[in-house]
Amino acid sequence: MGVPYTLVRFFEGKDPEAISRGDRSVKQQARFLMNKSRMKGLHLGACLDSCRWGFREGVMYEMNGQNLVKFILNWKKQNKDNFQELYHEKEVDLLYTKFELPYINHDTCPRDEKHTERVFDTGGRVRCGHLTDKLFKPSFTDVHSYFDAHSEMMKAHLWDSPPEDSIPDDAYDENGNIEEFYQDEEEKYNNARAVYDAEDKEPQREICYSILSEEGLVMPLELIIKRLNSMPETKTVYCYDGPGHSMFNGCTTKRQAQMEANGDNIYPFCSGHEEPTNRVQTYGMDGWDLAFYVQKWHEQVNGQAPAYGLKALNPTTFAK
Repeated sequence: MGVPYTLVRFFEGKDPEAISRGDRSVKQQARFLMNKSRMKGLHLGACLDSCRWGFREGVMYEMNGQNLVKFILNWKKQNKDNFQELYHEKEVDLLYTKFELPYINHDTCPRDEKHTERVFDTGGRVRCGHLTDKLFKPSFTDVHSYFDAHSEMMKAHLWDSPPEDSIPDDAYDENGNIEEFYQDEEEKYNNARAVYDAEDKEPQREICYSILSEEGLVMPLELIIKRLNSMPETKTVYCYDGPGHSMFNGCTTKRQAQMEANGDNIYPFCSGHEEPTNRVQTYGMDGWDLAFYVQKWHEQVNGQAPAYGLKALNPTTFAK
């Protein structure tokens, strides 16, 4: 993004419009502004800038992406008659020669720059069309589903899973004869291995499908904020329940109940729990700069761009 707008004004010897927070925290300020039309007639940039923490490289909001969208829509509702005039105290063209939404746009495939094939998906994105053929034995193939960041979709990872020889070394005597206790297990392994060795491999074709370009598509506001957010969506926390209980004492009773309900493994010590961070952190910009992104969001397809959603949309799906 560059330099936050507040810093630009500082170098100009001027301060941007500001809203007093009093002794309220940033979280309390957000709730305060969303009630009793307290944002009516105020610039969105000033409202956003009054409910964030600041640091040298950017700012942080104590709310997740969806709640930040809710805050912006609340401001829009409070100023429904003239919100188009209240994004910022300056026109975007006076500050930037070019201002774009955070589209994905790669010149080469982000997974492998040697991939040269290109395809369009049904949503209008340009994707990598590189095909890879791999050979697997159908009866001995395991599959793991995972979220692929390059394609922004769930993909399947396949790998060869031959029979495992789990018989310990000490199951054999000095003459190489197996103990009777392990004979059935050895027979099962040998039979499975014979089937594995005899089975032919079959080709499985995989397409790279990394997103190369979304330019020209319609971005929901939630997706815009997600792309701008540098804060991980989840964090790992460890059980601590006051003096006398640490992660080495295992999980708290409440978390153990949740883990049992989910069918998770329970260990003698706390191995960590994933929780949402519920924060939005942006580098190189402040609330005023974020207001420009909101303006550009609204200007898409004559104001019809959705507020919520995590996928860029084909503009042909919107009414003219």
